[in-house]
Amino acid sequence: LLCGFYRPTKGRILIDDHDLNELSSQEICKLIKVVFQDFYQYELTIRENIAFGNLCELKHDDKLEEALELVNLKAVKNIGLDKPLGKLEKGGIDLSKGQWQRLAVSRLFLTDTTYTILDEPTAGQDYHHYTEIMEFLKEINETQGTTIIMITHDMHLMLEYTNRAIVVADGKLLTIDTPAKVLTNETITAPAYLKQTSLYEMAVKCGIEEPSQFVQRFINYERAVR
Repeated sequence: LLCGFYRPTKGRILIDDHDLNELSSQEICKLIKVVFQDFYQYELTIRENIAFGNLCELKHDDKLEEALELVNLKAVKNIGLDKPLGKLEKGGIDLSKGQWQRLAVSRLFLTDTTYTILDEPTAGQDYHHYTEIMEFLKEINETQGTTIIMITHDMHLMLEYTNRAIVVADGKLLTIDTPAKVLTNETITAPAYLKQTSLYEMAVKCGIEEPSQFVQRFINYERAVR
């Protein structure tokens, strides 16, 4: 709905005073960018895959190589942006799941949008690349003012990097709150099948009166020393 793939049958979606029902797909794309988990096409080149599914004209085409360096895909860059993806025996490049994901994230560097939606941005990443991607997204958020919405099942990622969490279960909105409060509230975690953080369990066992505040202080410290 946010990306305009579906249109609401009732009600309105307002973004920065824009009614999405009144905007074309091209106009919505200037406001919102979405990065899917599986966005690639084997028959296309690296350059074409980075642009794949992009309804807006790619700006900063000269920054393609820099984008690949930012997400640590120098090896792919060195092979050549106009090489086809796919199996090596067919003259293409065979990437791991983590490399595919980083290739998808690299697209964010090339377009100017106010809001970005990412589907499981750290899927298939080891800790090094996980941190690299998240710090890249954090930099986009802080330097370009882009609002980033992430769909994730990684509760540590949510605690570590996000400021607000939206919890949806069985088609219903359960809450919009800070991650610390979400993962220390049994009335939310149980129906949404979320695992409460071990910090909360420790706070309860230690008799701390405000577990959510304890968790939030820990997160703030972790962010400060990261």
